[in-house]
Amino acid sequence: MISIENDGNMIALKNSDERMWAKSVESGAKVLTFFDVGGSQRNSNKVLSTMASVHPDYAFLVISAIQGVSKTSEEHIRMAMTMKIPLVIILTHTDLVSANYLFALRNNVRFFYIERASK
Repeated sequence: MISIENDGNMIALKNSDERMWAKSVESGAKVLTFFDVGGSQRNSNKVLSTMASVHPDYAFLVISAIQGVSKTSEEHIRMAMTMKIPLVIILTHTDLVSANYLFALRNNVRFFYIERASK
């Protein structure tokens, strides 16, 4: 969690510091909380329960250009769209694939996202 105080100072807190966490939530002008959920299929229930319980303002989905869009990535996109959570898709390892492959992957991600949005 990162707390941004009224004077603009940022304070990064660890989960183990519960007293500071509570104080920062109360006094912070803005509070950012990050949940890192696994990308494997077996973690899909955890992703769904986390998103349903905290209803985040945004979701970030990291997709490796090497691996491409997996079934799990598609599932996470569906979850965010179903819950009407704005989604930021981040492509990593773009320097390790050809420009043509990267172009095709970006189009694949766009097509999947737009196709789901229109349904």
